[in-house]
Amino acid sequence: MQAISILKLNNMAKKYQVSRKNNILKRKGSLLLDIVIGIVLMMIIYYVATVSYPEYRNNANRSQALEDLRTIKQAVISYQGLSKVTPSSITMEDLQEGLSADESLDGTTHEALLKEAKTDPWGGEYVITIDASGAGTISTSAAKSGGGLDNEITIDF
Repeated sequence: MQAISILKLNNMAKKYQVSRKNNILKRKGSLLLDIVIGIVLMMIIYYVATVSYPEYRNNANRSQALEDLRTIKQAVISYQGLSKVTPSSITMEDLQEGLSADESLDGTTHEALLKEAKTDPWGGEYVITIDASGAGTISTSAAKSGGGLDNEITIDF
């Protein structure tokens, strides 16, 4: 009877060792699978970051530039409307300084039509161009060269 139970115990021990080896192999396989999945996820994140971020940044810069252009446009229109003489050129400094009483139609001083000098989001200056009729454009100067855009951003007035 003891011989049978020793055989049973021996068989059970062998089965335990085989199942333990199988578990270890399964764990090693799942570890490898975890590593592969982790690497794939990191590659996807890297791809999204390197491809999407520059486009996201240019869209944000473009939006900021359009907002600045609208603000500058309002200051230029105000400057032209308040000035005795239609100016042939207007600079950012003119918009910041405003008009003296001698230069304005109503004889009063108009200070700082533009609160602060604006530079475009790419680090360039905004360019104000006025023709003889008083109409003109305001554009970015560095969007194409420094910003990677296909063309400058321009607004007419």
